[in-house]
Amino acid sequence: MFKLLKWVVGLFSVLLVLVIGSAAVAIITINPNDFKPQITAQVKKATGRELKLSGDINWSFYPWLGLNLGNTSLANAAGFGSEPLVEIDEVDIKVKLLPLLKKSLHAKQILIRGASLNLQKNAQGVDNWSDLAKTGTPAEPSPAERPGSKPDLEIQINGLKITDAKLRYRDQQAGSDIRINPFNLSTGAIKIGKPIELITDFVFTQDGIRVAADLSSTVIADPDNGSYELKNLKLTQTTQGDGLPEDGITSTQKLSLHANIKTQKLMIDPLSIELAGLALEGRLNVDQFIDHPNYSGQFSSNAFNPKELLTSLDIALPETSNKNAFNQASLAFDLDGTKTKLNLRALQATLDDSTLSGEFSLTDFATQAMRFNLNLDQLNVDDYMSPPRTPNTSATDSEIPVTSSDEITLPLALLRKLDIDGTAKIGKLQAQKLQFEDATVTLKAKNGEILIAPLTAKAYDGSAVISASLNAVSATPAYRLKVDLSGVRSEHILETLFGERYLSGAAGFKADITTSANTVSALQENLNGSFKAEFSDGTIQGSELSKKINEARNFWRKLAGKPAVTNDSAKNTEFSSLKASGNIRNGIVTNQDLTIVAPIFQAKGDGKVDLPGKTINYTLSLADDGAAGTTRTFLPLQIKGSFDDLSFRLRVDSVLKDRAKLELDAKKAELKAKVDAEKFKLKARLEEEKAEKKAALKAKAEAKKAEIKEKVEEKKQDLEKKLKDELKDKLKGIF
Repeated sequence: MFKLLKWVVGLFSVLLVLVIGSAAVAIITINPNDFKPQITAQVKKATGRELKLSGDINWSFYPWLGLNLGNTSLANAAGFGSEPLVEIDEVDIKVKLLPLLKKSLHAKQILIRGASLNLQKNAQGVDNWSDLAKTGTPAEPSPAERPGSKPDLEIQINGLKITDAKLRYRDQQAGSDIRINPFNLSTGAIKIGKPIELITDFVFTQDGIRVAADLSSTVIADPDNGSYELKNLKLTQTTQGDGLPEDGITSTQKLSLHANIKTQKLMIDPLSIELAGLALEGRLNVDQFIDHPNYSGQFSSNAFNPKELLTSLDIALPETSNKNAFNQASLAFDLDGTKTKLNLRALQATLDDSTLSGEFSLTDFATQAMRFNLNLDQLNVDDYMSPPRTPNTSATDSEIPVTSSDEITLPLALLRKLDIDGTAKIGKLQAQKLQFEDATVTLKAKNGEILIAPLTAKAYDGSAVISASLNAVSATPAYRLKVDLSGVRSEHILETLFGERYLSGAAGFKADITTSANTVSALQENLNGSFKAEFSDGTIQGSELSKKINEARNFWRKLAGKPAVTNDSAKNTEFSSLKASGNIRNGIVTNQDLTIVAPIFQAKGDGKVDLPGKTINYTLSLADDGAAGTTRTFLPLQIKGSFDDLSFRLRVDSVLKDRAKLELDAKKAELKAKVDAEKFKLKARLEEEKAEKKAALKAKAEAKKAEIKEKVEEKKQDLEKKLKDELKDKLKGIF
């Protein structure tokens, strides 16, 4: 397109030279309109295009050498329709004759009226103007035209005026259709190196967007040194279109610009943008702006009203709990970057009572990769949430609108493209009335995996460590949440959330939960994980549960013949420890090991909470206050029903049955003990009699044995005597 403009300017220059060279003779003797056929034939030969000279050609000689060209058009390239490529209603050029003799060109205001330029590019990428640049070979530049040399001809033009011009550019490859219609331009005196006053207005339209603009500036051009300036430029534009206010959005930009194409340095200072009460001011420096642009600058805004700004942009903010939210903001930052990245440094932004500082970077425009390190002094999220809705109790069921709010619609395509890595610190944070201090959160996102890990904070005399993740790779997003609370005061949290201190004590809580779904209900149905909770040195108070604990205590006291305690004396039920853990499967929370140890009672519990069904079926068993080491009897407290209609029932019948069974078991044990004692006595007696008989038999045997031994001894002695006597008799016979 630039080559085409050079061709058009060259055409006018040739015509101008022809006018100056032969003006004296031609004007007197020749009617230029007689040469229209020859002119069109030459243009046809040179360009292959049809030139139509529908208007008259007029010229003058003295004191102004001039040319006035009426309606003229140049045909389009083949295949681009019958609409002309260029069409001009009138061109009027007048040059003072006598100064030309002194190599000085003094022209009146140059008028170009009704110029129309129709540019196109087809689906194959072929345009309708490049062929014109190929019809001739550029001539070798004259010494006066060579860079760095001064022209021999001094040029001074009283001004340039372009009226009712229009341009259309259609690109079938890009699917774009751009129009500028109308385009008007007027300048003051034009002289190289001198300030030129410029005023223009135009209307730009594309894809249903219409921009009406007015621009004024002072232009200073010094081509020899490659220096160009725009001073006191003011651009006011009104943008209209779909999604914008009916009257459009009006903004004003003011700047002064200095550029040097030789050093490739560009400076915009000052630069200001005004839009609906927002005024952004600053400066911008660009080095190597032709080859490898890199830029730096500083910007700051006034204190503006974001609500009014967004309203002027036809963006409706949701109603907020705090009516004064989004009422005041300001912004300041330094920036630097290249064609591929942008860094915001020394960032200072305020919104109402919050101040944000730090750094933010787009490290790659193509992938929108973001990095940040931010500090926020305080933020009350509740101020920016929708106010609680008051239910219309008078409305019938048929009058209550049915919505599909259960569906969760995430921009999955966008989430999969996110490339984020940064850390934010928050001094004070309030969300859902809960208050945190010294919070730090690290956010990472890559290839559809979004991770907040960890989020750490001080909360209610304890600490919180939370990590959360979202996997957006599949069509059904997957979530994971890990929570670790340590030493937090549960009474402060419960009072903040519900207005009552149902349960107090130093609390610890851990949970690891996963789910995957596209609806809120399915999130609950697919909930899985585990949890563990511990409370120490606390109280249970001000609730139906506390009341039932009191009833259980009085039941035990009545059985023991003791007077009942009053409600006041049991207003706060103290405990030394409360522990519970459990699992979550498909949205059903199961707990089997609840234990409560208290000075005046003990309790254990088990049951289930159905989150999708919004029901509870849980048994809390309360023990009597028996002496340590004795067997405890537990009184079951059934907690059952829907979340909004729970019933609490003490199962006294179960206790009495258990009590009777215990008494029966005790009597059986007593009878068994007596039987066992009698059995022991009988056994002992039998053993004693058996021992006596055994001893008597043994004594008798011993006596019999002694008697036999005595008789044997006597016989032995008799036999020995007999043998001796026989031996004596035999000896007597020998001797």
